[in-house]
Amino acid sequence: MEIYSDYLPEIKDISSLHNYIALETLLRALEDDISIISSGSEGHIDLRSCGEIESLQALHELVAMPCFELDMICTLHPNGEQRIYHTPYGREIRRGWQTNHHKVKTSKGWVVFDVFVDTNIHGPLFN
Repeated sequence: MEIYSDYLPEIKDISSLHNYIALETLLRALEDDISIISSGSEGHIDLRSCGEIESLQALHELVAMPCFELDMICTLHPNGEQRIYHTPYGREIRRGWQTNHHKVKTSKGWVVFDVFVDTNIHGPLFN
């Protein structure tokens, strides 16, 4: 049984999903995994540091695929001065300050991608 089978039981291969659906599925599996603990003051989860944990390994494999693109929706902050990026499921996206890799907010903390990923930006500022 794969870790994402509880979330999308009819899917046999995670790589056949749209990027944002596959990402959300694996992030939800990560949130439900009791063996994952965030570290640091902001609660970062580094995909490279926990290779033996199945949910992190599956997420690492997804973002490392050459066809993976991070789908982002761009809106303006209410003050109108800065842009805010979210996944189609409403998770906040930022860039890490040390490596400039993307990171996505989960209930366990910020999941920091360990590779640079292509992005696909949508929203009123890009239509």
